[in-house]
Amino acid sequence: MDKSEFKSKNQYGSFKTEKPIGTPPQNETINSTEAIKIKKRLKDCPGLKIYEYGKKGSGRYTIKLKVEKDGEIIQEDLAYSKDNLSIMLKKYDIAVKTLFPNRITDEKFKELRLLNDKLTDSEFADLLNEKDYLTSKGNKFTSVSAYNYKKRLNIGSLGPRKFRTLKQAEKIVIDKFGKDFKKVFKKKKLKILKKSDRSLIFAKATQLINDKKKLK
Repeated sequence: MDKSEFKSKNQYGSFKTEKPIGTPPQNETINSTEAIKIKKRLKDCPGLKIYEYGKKGSGRYTIKLKVEKDGEIIQEDLAYSKDNLSIMLKKYDIAVKTLFPNRITDEKFKELRLLNDKLTDSEFADLLNEKDYLTSKGNKFTSVSAYNYKKRLNIGSLGPRKFRTLKQAEKIVIDKFGKDFKKVFKKKKLKILKKSDRSLIFAKATQLINDKKKLK
């Protein structure tokens, strides 16, 4: 029997494992700081997470893959190690492509964004939606998600660069959410006058302006 054909079952149903059931896990221990870094890395991979097992602070982690759509589930567990993390990242990509063929890859987003470098983030989001591409979470693109992809992939500033002052951006947000707009953004701890928040404000203001134009 091929090692990839060992089968197991849990509350979600049957799944395959690369080792016979009962085989001691081959794992590497990591500290909490390393675990946090890995969890941040996996934020862009919905359905792929790591969990500590055994006593708290044991440093032993399990990588869990679970991607599902319309009742179809692809899942697998592996003890954490650097090699196993690489394996699970590849399996995650395969699972996503299988169940969500329209989810755009980072490589495809970068390729299309550079080919359409004159478009604004809003216009590029419309282009992706016309081509039926979805975000990593399976949603349609907006100017904000297109901007966030561009920023995360460090593509640079593309499209027409028309900046607004902080006061202009603040007015747009107030018009949309009222004077108590800070409560709306409380979870993000948004402070309009903070320089570090400018990119978020510009992205939000641009989205609101484009939304208003579409309604006219």
